[in-house]
Amino acid sequence: MANVTFSGNSADYGGGMSNTNSSPQLANVIFSGNAAAWYGGGMYNRNSSPTLTNVTFSGNAATHSGGMANYDSSPTLTNVTFSGNSANYSGGMANYDSNPTLANCILWGNSDSGGTDQSAQIHVDDASPITVTYSLVQGGVYTGTGNISADPQFARDPDPGDGDWATLEGNDYGDLSLLPSSPAIAAGDNGAVPPGVTTDLVGSPRFLDVATAPDTGVGTPPIVDMGAYEADWPHQIFLSFVLRSSS
Repeated sequence: MANVTFSGNSADYGGGMSNTNSSPQLANVIFSGNAAAWYGGGMYNRNSSPTLTNVTFSGNAATHSGGMANYDSSPTLTNVTFSGNSANYSGGMANYDSNPTLANCILWGNSDSGGTDQSAQIHVDDASPITVTYSLVQGGVYTGTGNISADPQFARDPDPGDGDWATLEGNDYGDLSLLPSSPAIAAGDNGAVPPGVTTDLVGSPRFLDVATAPDTGVGTPPIVDMGAYEADWPHQIFLSFVLRSSS
């Protein structure tokens, strides 16, 4: 599935998408405003190995894991952004007997009953070895190369207008592109980007150089940014102008 949006859906498990014994491939996909009564507001995986590239999860809600819940699963996430997802337990991603691999990802501003610390971004049980590299995770840096924990400086943070994502009233799923001063710019791993992926979620070149940003990632410059969006300010300003003009 490519260039798809899942928004405003609900279910007991996997408000946006539920995968069992399957391995879907998703590229340039948005999950926003989905809700699950139990697990995985955005996506629920059981015995599955989905591959996600250039994907965002924002404003999704569930009892367990607002963004993604994994059971006996091995998802691979590259340049995926989780922000503004909420749950009683683990707002971003929860893993149970699972082996997720994350590279060039951002998990920031997801919340659960404990606030927005590291466990609210990614919950990992004792049987879930998790691999996180060249990623930004709020509240702490996972063991692995190139990880950071600093405000990614989104263009606009997600905001539940009435304080409750599940009501779908006044929700702002944010603009998860990066401001020019973001520490996530040029901080990823070029080698983690799947072969053939040359653009980001909105079609900007996946590898762009921002002259003011230091290359803190790995690879031959230009270094890929963390998250679903590559910082491309001329393009972003143009899109913003078009959207304002058409509103």
